Amino acid sequence: MDPAAQGHRAPLLGPRPAPTRYVYGTQRPMAAKEAVAHAKGWKTVRWRQGTKGWLTSRFVALRVQPSHGFVQGEPPHKEIWLLAERPEAEKAPTKYWLGDLPASTSLRRLVRVAKSRWAIEQDYQQLKDELGLDHYEGRGWIGWHHHLTLVMLAHAFLTLETLRRKKLLGGPCHRPAVSCSPCCAPGLGSVPIVAHRVRASVDHNYLT
Repeated sequence: MDPAAQGHRAPLLGPRPAPTRYVYGTQRPMAAKEAVAHAKGWKTVRWRQGTKGWLTSRFVALRVQPSHGFVQGEPPHKEIWLLAERPEAEKAPTKYWLGDLPASTSLRRLVRVAKSRWAIEQDYQQLKDELGLDHYEGRGWIGWHHHLTLVMLAHAFLTLETLRRKKLLGGPCHRPAVSCSPCCAPGLGSVPIVAHRVRASVDHNYLT
């Protein structure tokens, strides 16, 4: 037998078998608005404190299955969360979110995660203003990643220092030599980050 032919399979003859399609029966997909139209269990949840007090709204969360691939007969996807917000002054929901957090996640936790955009934007702003995230002037990926890592470590250090000072002093810092920026760390609620107006010291010649 020719060694070159060993392990060679003959080509398959005839038509290929049709892909298996999942049969949904009478089940049909629906829009998110339709899914929460008759939902019960709307609750008022507050997620953070703003300049005029606590921010609150009404929310409801349902376990749903995304309909991606329904027309093509793909198998059902795993259950995820559908979170809807309907302010008191509105007659219908105004915002929707899909999330794959565990089924045991509370409604309050879902709301805090969905509303974390403000905290993320504040963190990003402080990374630029206080720690020099946008001060990198190199042209190499390695240098950029080193710079980004140092800035993130500095931000984490300031966050931990804020929590430590708050725990020791029993409240916000009142020392005049320390300026406090109203920046929130993800998952920590409204926690001001103590900023000593320091910037990440980076040797760009070394990093690049």
